[in-house]
Amino acid sequence: MKEFINFLSKHGYFSLYIISFFMIAQLIFVIRYSVDVPFLDQFEQVDLLKNPTWQNIFNQHNEHIYIFPKIFFLILAKITHWNIRVETFFNWLFLQCSAFLLWGILKKNVQKENAWMAAILMCFFLTPQYFDNLLCGFQNCFQINLLAAISAVYILSMIKESWLRLHLAVIAGIITTFSGANGVFLWVSLFPLVFIGNSSIGHMVYRRSRVLRIIYWIIVTVIVMKIYFWRYNAQMPYFPPLAYPGVYPKQFILYFFTCLGASFFPNTGCFDKFVYVHTVFGAILCLIFILGLIFGLFNVRKNIAKVCLIIFILLTVAAISLGRGNLNLANALSTRYRLYSILLPILMSGMLISGPGIKTRFGKPLLILLIAGMLIGIFTGWREGIREGRDWYARQQFNRKIMYSYQTATNSELERLHCCPDQTRETISVLKELKYSVFR
Repeated sequence: MKEFINFLSKHGYFSLYIISFFMIAQLIFVIRYSVDVPFLDQFEQVDLLKNPTWQNIFNQHNEHIYIFPKIFFLILAKITHWNIRVETFFNWLFLQCSAFLLWGILKKNVQKENAWMAAILMCFFLTPQYFDNLLCGFQNCFQINLLAAISAVYILSMIKESWLRLHLAVIAGIITTFSGANGVFLWVSLFPLVFIGNSSIGHMVYRRSRVLRIIYWIIVTVIVMKIYFWRYNAQMPYFPPLAYPGVYPKQFILYFFTCLGASFFPNTGCFDKFVYVHTVFGAILCLIFILGLIFGLFNVRKNIAKVCLIIFILLTVAAISLGRGNLNLANALSTRYRLYSILLPILMSGMLISGPGIKTRFGKPLLILLIAGMLIGIFTGWREGIREGRDWYARQQFNRKIMYSYQTATNSELERLHCCPDQTRETISVLKELKYSVFR
């Protein structure tokens, strides 16, 4: 094992080969298991296809205002006559772009001999355990949201100090905000990075203009928030009230920790029996993060970009817990949410390998435990992803037959596609009229 680690340390390109292998493996996974059939929320996009007005684009969907994903969907649907397999390819492409930028953030300030550890972190990120974010075309909203958020962090931490850098980060922040409700937290999360800057912290030119840049960031934040919450409906009948964390703190906290701890172990199908394993693991991750900051395991100044991204992830999971905390606790294990929660252990490990913590008495064994957990997570993530991918493929192939026979299909069959069978039947007829999806 030691010889293998020495080999990885001396041959940095080998890490790139490993990451490329996982990227290609994910692409094969998408090609093999994606099906050109809409599912659930995708049927609600058909109205946008029929009436592509700005009002429909700006309409609120649940707690989100999906402006950029809707524009992307319209363009792609018009070009391909709504080929969902093309959408899934872009899901994969957006994820690889996020991985590339994340790798750049992780490798910053990491010594050459420890760079191979960053490759393991990326391999953990590139498993198909969040299969529906790859195989469901509608989930490009999550992919665009995450890519834009990571891009904003990358721009602020890796590009030389300038006003252009700040403008680019603002653009990325706007795309994040209008691709998912959690984007509103990005502006607060990135404030430390805007205030401190990147590695050129002591540059006098930056110091003189720091106040102006902070004022600029605050003004843009206020404007974006004002636009986002203009005519925003915060009290939806099927979501808990905003005061839910105060009224039911136990349920909120349990959901929060379970969601954070969901990425290390596969779904077993016995949620009621094993769900608290994820809860405990999520709580441990949060405790490690807090203690690491307090006792100096993480070099916060050098790793400010990773800290800001962790703050964004924690606020995102808190928002998910607010919106879904009234559901069964097993819902916190939903694979689509792992696209965010998986970043917490990755970023914490990234701070350990790029800070003094890796050489400390507690930091080294902690890093070994995290790396070991991720190696197990790589195996379980692929095992679970392939199993779920097969199930998804079989279900969607059956749903394709239902779409072709929608006029004679029973309500229970149509409910496999969407919860409202009468509306689904009408929506499928619109697709047939437009010659979209399976009717091309």
